[in-house]
Amino acid sequence: MVQSINTKVDLVAESTSYMGLGQYGKVMIGDRGFEFYDDSNPRNYIQIPWEEVDVVIASLMFGGKWIPRYAISTKKWYLQIFLPPSKGSSAGYPSVY
Repeated sequence: MVQSINTKVDLVAESTSYMGLGQYGKVMIGDRGFEFYDDSNPRNYIQIPWEEVDVVIASLMFGGKWIPRYAISTKKWYLQIFLPPSKGSSAGYPSVY
């Protein structure tokens, strides 16, 4: 089992990572960083501490009430995540922040 880098979690949501082929899983945003955990393979995960995040790029629609996708640009590499509310859905995830 993978140890989380966060001590406090602010948001957990279903998402799809498009780092290579699409992977369904869960995004966890917390006090120490951003995490993605693959539903089908627990050894497939992404952990990015906030110190490594350069910029977060989000597509905002309907006056900022809906985020269909976003990307995280880090100091060393680039990661893009799409956030559907459930598997197989093309709808976006409602804005929380």
